[in-house]
Amino acid sequence: MDISTDSLSIEIDTSMMVMVKMCFIYSAIMDGWKVEKLSNNKLCFSKKNIKKQFKLDSFLKKHSMFTFRN
Repeated sequence: MDISTDSLSIEIDTSMMVMVKMCFIYSAIMDGWKVEKLSNNKLCFSKKNIKKQFKLDSFLKKHSMFTFRN
């Protein structure tokens, strides 16, 4: 894992990416969201009248301080 202090981003490898995904999903479930796996690597998060569908990889890359490497 490389940490860049000037851009405040953290570069993580694939195994760490799996942990980030698991933590994100776990946090959503503990927050009351229902999580379903859809086709095309998409996930559906729903809570009451709210429903959101997205690809978790793309979402995390866009909305986090992590820089993922393969």
